[in-house]
Amino acid sequence: MLKYKRISLKLSGEAMGGAQAVDFDKAEAIARQVARLHELGAEIGITIGGGNIWRGRSSGDMDRNRADQMGMLATVINSLAVQDCLLKLGVPAVVMSSIDMPRIADSYSSRAAHAALDAGKVVIFAGGSGLPFFSTDTAAALKAAEIGADAMLVVTPYYNKATQNGLIKTFTAIADASTKPVILYNVPSRTGVNIKPETAAELAKLPRVNGIKEASGDLDQVAKIHELCGDELNIWSGNDDQIFDILERGGKGVISVLSNIAPKETHEIVASYLNGDRKTSKELMDKYVKLAKAMFVDVNPIPVKEAVSLIGFNAGPLRLPLIEMDESNKKYVKETMEEYGLVK
Repeated sequence: MLKYKRISLKLSGEAMGGAQAVDFDKAEAIARQVARLHELGAEIGITIGGGNIWRGRSSGDMDRNRADQMGMLATVINSLAVQDCLLKLGVPAVVMSSIDMPRIADSYSSRAAHAALDAGKVVIFAGGSGLPFFSTDTAAALKAAEIGADAMLVVTPYYNKATQNGLIKTFTAIADASTKPVILYNVPSRTGVNIKPETAAELAKLPRVNGIKEASGDLDQVAKIHELCGDELNIWSGNDDQIFDILERGGKGVISVLSNIAPKETHEIVASYLNGDRKTSKELMDKYVKLAKAMFVDVNPIPVKEAVSLIGFNAGPLRLPLIEMDESNKKYVKETMEEYGLVK
């Protein structure tokens, strides 16, 4: 039984890039993974970028409106490729475009998308938002809201720093405005604001607050949250090097960076623990902790994008303010992945 049934999936166009603009081996690999989710009963909406073909913001002196329109058309090409792969696997799939092109794709509307998802079809959203100057990341967030995705992950405010009471009021307002479960995200190293255990306990009383992604790094705090909240608040590790330690303190799993390059191994750390095999879970955690830490040798997600590229997926360029790692960090990431047999 899936905990979250209606899923909004955002795919980078670079995930489909290769020697040709569209690498059908990669498109087929994506389709196979989507097909497995579909078999489990998931209702899936996919928003695909077009960066493997064209990027409007990298178009030099070209008029940005026209450049972004070309980028929207690139997302249509990628969407049709994934649709074709899904149909060949026997998975019903429809492409809906934010740009009217009735001979190529269905026109997007929230009502039509809901009807297709309810009918068991995978819906592939093409054309981004249909507007220039907005990335497909923005389009994916909008589509997730419009199709009624089953949950959202909400980080603490990070510019105007909130008091603990301010956090309670902010998350309460978000939860009250939502029809879906809310997962709190506590990452004070990035936001400068820590959700204290007492604050988490107060927020756990809200019916739509489902859990917390805990990335404070403070294991005593995690234990205190579990002590105060019990099973009223699910705790997921937000730090890959602390998966086992957080499970020991009442955690239910991990929202992971490591899983991008070692999905099976990350799953087994959690699954073995939840199945009562603490010994195997601890051994796996000890084995993969070096790899997990290598993904944070520079500002996340810089190292993991490098790592994903090394295993054969074109993760695309970084966006400012993120920049390429220096050569010593690149060398360390590659050597660590070689040590784990992920690259040759």
